[in-house]
Amino acid sequence: MLQRIQPTKQQKAAWDRLLMQQSYADAFLYSDWLNSVFPSWELLMKDDFSGGIPFFHSSILGYSRLLLPNFIQALDWIGVPPNEPEKEQLCGILEQYDWLSMPYIFNLKLSDVTPQLKRHQILTLTPEQRFPTKVWGRNIRKAENGPAIQIAPMPLERFITEWKREMKSKGQPYSTKDYTVLKRAATKALQRQSAEILGVINEKGEWWCGQLFLYSPSSMYLVNCFTTAEGREYSSLHYLLYETIKRKAKDTDYYRVHFGGSNIPVIADFNKNFGAVDESYQYFNRNRMPWWIKLWRA
Repeated sequence: MLQRIQPTKQQKAAWDRLLMQQSYADAFLYSDWLNSVFPSWELLMKDDFSGGIPFFHSSILGYSRLLLPNFIQALDWIGVPPNEPEKEQLCGILEQYDWLSMPYIFNLKLSDVTPQLKRHQILTLTPEQRFPTKVWGRNIRKAENGPAIQIAPMPLERFITEWKREMKSKGQPYSTKDYTVLKRAATKALQRQSAEILGVINEKGEWWCGQLFLYSPSSMYLVNCFTTAEGREYSSLHYLLYETIKRKAKDTDYYRVHFGGSNIPVIADFNKNFGAVDESYQYFNRNRMPWWIKLWRA
């Protein structure tokens, strides 16, 4: 049977240990990151705590929602998969929600649900495949042959400021609350030394780009990034990401680079410049809420 719990401190520690036992621990699913991004998160766990998945829910005017918060990438079941009775129980839980927008890896049969296949891009480095250079070599040379630059740790405040500037120039897809949430989550991850903010800076002290990474022992996650016009001209994002992957993966035979979910072609193409390949996952959508709430939320 599955347990749906608001985890205690001890259960959160057990959840973190379960993550660490996986071949590629999902860095954005550690309890301290979840505490910052969605403080009321729950766990849906097997009785023996050998497998489970985080659970994010809220309500609008009394209608229940199950959602994937910002800054939590494609969600996966962790540990021992549910058996058939537990899958039926999971289906029963999901049927209770009026609004459902969340990824799941199992082919569950749900009413009023339109399953969609989405993708993210993954680069897996092995002893046989280290650094594909067929596509990205040109961009790296452009950065190396341009004006003098260096890679340096970037202050969180400066990163948030520059990232916010770029997002606003693209139509401001994030709210003020989102910037606050990311700052809080990144602060804790930096303190735990499971995150790093790096940037490319020129000889004048100008930041050309910045990237926020989350790390686990055998994988890394690109959370978000920004770049300036000069940075784009000299492919500084490519250079920074290439050098970071090279540094983090050099002492590990098997290393996984998670570029995040992207169905936007230009972003997917950027990721594929590094040898990343598409991985598909199933995304569930349902909206049983009244039309006037749908209109209000549009």
